[in-house]
Amino acid sequence: MLQYLWNGPYTSVFPLPETSNSESGRVAELVVGVTEAAEECREFERGIADEFQSQFDVPTSDGQLVEWLSLTDDKFCRHIDGLADAKGFAAKAKPQLEGFRRETRSRQIKLLQKQLAWERELSDCVEQLYGLSEVERRLLSETLPPRDPLRVLEARVAGVAHSKYDD
Repeated sequence: MLQYLWNGPYTSVFPLPETSNSESGRVAELVVGVTEAAEECREFERGIADEFQSQFDVPTSDGQLVEWLSLTDDKFCRHIDGLADAKGFAAKAKPQLEGFRRETRSRQIKLLQKQLAWERELSDCVEQLYGLSEVERRLLSETLPPRDPLRVLEARVAGVAHSKYDD
């Protein structure tokens, strides 16, 4: 077993499993896949506000719009109406807004699912390299921290990451 030194506040040394070249190559391939999928999703989400602005001429911040995509059509339209200069904008443009939300959310989900698949594969590979038993894997899964990439992505795909906007 190899050792890795970390000068962090909680861990000074933790063991790394010995791996073959093919195993190391597979981990590297998975890390690249995760990184590329995450960047593809971020790039898409950065462009959402620009696309929205060009279609509806309503300014919005990137983060708000991305979060609102997982809301229902009605809640999405209410939030958009709050951004528009003229009240009643959402009522006039409701079919177009709903279409935008549904299509954009569908594309977002596909990208998030792709990223999640890479993350799961990487997680499984690392668990195999450490030789975890089924009981250890279950314990690890049950005790993941709330900000673990798997949990965050699962929540985003499910649309539960919008609670602060859900009224």
